[in-house]
Amino acid sequence: QAAHCLSNVSVSSIQVYAGLQKLSQRGNTPSRSASSYTIHSGFSPLSYMNDIGVITLSSPFEQVSKVGLC
Repeated sequence: QAAHCLSNVSVSSIQVYAGLQKLSQRGNTPSRSASSYTIHSGFSPLSYMNDIGVITLSSPFEQVSKVGLC
C-alpha cells in the first residue's frame, strides 16, 4: 500500500479485499480488517520518497488457487 494512502487513516477504518477490482463489486468477496499498519520511516509526503506502507491483517486469507479475474 502507498504510504500517502495510509497517512492520517484510522486502522479501524481499513478493510482489505482479496482479488477485488472495483469496490462496487464487493458482494461476497473475502475481506479482512486491519490490525495495524506501518509506514516507511523515511517516507516524505513532499517528495513521495519511500512511499510504501505495510498493512497487517487481523486474520489471514485462506489460500486458494485463483482469487479473481484480471
